[in-house]
Amino acid sequence: MLSGLIPNIPAKRDLRLEKQAIQIYVKLFKRLPKTTPDWISVNYLAYGGTVAERDLKLEKQALIRYGQIYRRLPKIANDWRIVHALGYAPLEV
Repeated sequence: MLSGLIPNIPAKRDLRLEKQAIQIYVKLFKRLPKTTPDWISVNYLAYGGTVAERDLKLEKQALIRYGQIYRRLPKIANDWRIVHALGYAPLEV
């Protein structure tokens, strides 16, 4: 199954953003990305995008998990990208 995330990948990639996104991915999922859905999540974390089909139940669970990891509520766009990655990335956590 592919990710429910649709990243906005620009024509010119920013390797600094992608490196930061990989670091966030490892913090969230305790492993390096290796599958296509993993890399979709990394690109979403780096560049933002949209969610294919929203599911508030998944988002609620992801918000709880975000709070457990970061000990605060999301405030900025990057925080919400992390919530979406937690909720919609089809990963074994």
